[in-house]
Amino acid sequence: DLWAQMDLKSIKAATADLFERWENHWLSIDIDRCLNSRYNGHFPKISTFGSVATYICKMKNPVFEKLMAQLRLGCKDKLSLYVDKRRYIIDCTALCMSCNLLVLETLCHFILLCPIYQPYRLHYLHRFVPECSNSSTIPAERVDSTILDQLNCSYDLDKVAAICRYVPSALRLRSFSLNE
Repeated sequence: DLWAQMDLKSIKAATADLFERWENHWLSIDIDRCLNSRYNGHFPKISTFGSVATYICKMKNPVFEKLMAQLRLGCKDKLSLYVDKRRYIIDCTALCMSCNLLVLETLCHFILLCPIYQPYRLHYLHRFVPECSNSSTIPAERVDSTILDQLNCSYDLDKVAAICRYVPSALRLRSFSLNE
């Protein structure tokens, strides 16, 4: 028997190696699933791979934690948000029906670009997105980096709170404008 022939030191080394290989195996599976998943394209760029996002540990507000997780993990084709006991579905493959820009209603469009939500962006997000403080729009080359900055706000709990206050207000306006 192999284990009976080993001394305590070699058993500890073998056990530590076994646990390290086990952790590495699951981390590589986590990374593979993240990169080849149905999650939106922003998730792999903001994932913490193997550790818990800081806002989950520090926020102490399960409603905000749930909403941030839904935003970060939204599917590529459909964003489904549960806010205030209601389900809101944003079809990311369809044109935005709230504005006349004739663009897809993606997460970036919903949070940063749709003109109908500009008053809410001005009220909630102006400290975190400088372009919200005036009527200008975010340049196209900065949209992806700006949305990543908004979603990857693990250490800035004020930003998490601002986004989590913006989203329900914008969703209510969207629901009203679409007569849902």
